[in-house]
Amino acid sequence: MSSDVRRLLKKQKLERQNSSRISHPFAKYDDTGRLICIVCKSPVKNENVWQAHLGSNHHKENIEKLKALKQQKRPAAEPVQTEPQQKRVRFEDIELSDEEEEEEDGHLPADFFDQNATEEPMDEDTVEDGVEDNVKEMTVKPNTIPAGFFDDPEREAKAQAAAQEQAKLQLEKELNEFQEAMLEVATESQQQDEEDDELLYAGRNEDIFREQALLDARVQRLKQMRETGKVTREERQDEGLERDEQLRKDLKKSLQYSLSKKKVQVTQSVFDDDEDDEEDE
Repeated sequence: MSSDVRRLLKKQKLERQNSSRISHPFAKYDDTGRLICIVCKSPVKNENVWQAHLGSNHHKENIEKLKALKQQKRPAAEPVQTEPQQKRVRFEDIELSDEEEEEEDGHLPADFFDQNATEEPMDEDTVEDGVEDNVKEMTVKPNTIPAGFFDDPEREAKAQAAAQEQAKLQLEKELNEFQEAMLEVATESQQQDEEDDELLYAGRNEDIFREQALLDARVQRLKQMRETGKVTREERQDEGLERDEQLRKDLKKSLQYSLSKKKVQVTQSVFDDDEDDEEDE
């Protein structure tokens, strides 16, 4: 495969990766381009299973753990409160209820990562312990969904079938692009071979034309010499060969004629002897 084809395939792969990046509050990409869930602190195999990961029991459990940790970090309310403070508590309860609904929908509340000066740092070891127990479950083959992502087997089967179908379509697309690139390379190679053949034939024709021109010039020079009466050694040799050939032909004809004549005389003599014998009888 040529360098142009590899560069084209690499460029197309980068474009596909950039177009399929997930934009979500829980999604983050590391330096190597891996998709990571910041709630579960675990990598997600690819963008195709991101929605399935958000709906998994493991992800929901981590959300509940973070909510519980946040509730534990809040200071307890004082027993005696004035009426404005009670109203404020009710507003906070309503706000907390809204935040829980947002978290269930897969979004973090606005002040989720805010840390006040009076609050203690979040104990991340507790969350990491729960995440590390399930890291092995997240390690699956590429373009597949880990078993147990959904409580409903039918939903899990549909999600896996959709992911496999999408992976198959993507593979067919890449295969078609590769075949087109290889066809283009083969076409260019064939054109180059045809050009080389044309150059070779042109060189041969040029040699033939040059040789023909030399022969024509020689014939023309011989004609001019014959017209002017100037005979070269080659011409004299050619004429001598022609005379010798003609002499051989004449001798051959003469010999054949002599042999045929002698044969006729011998035959006639035999016939004459027969006649003499008959007369004697």
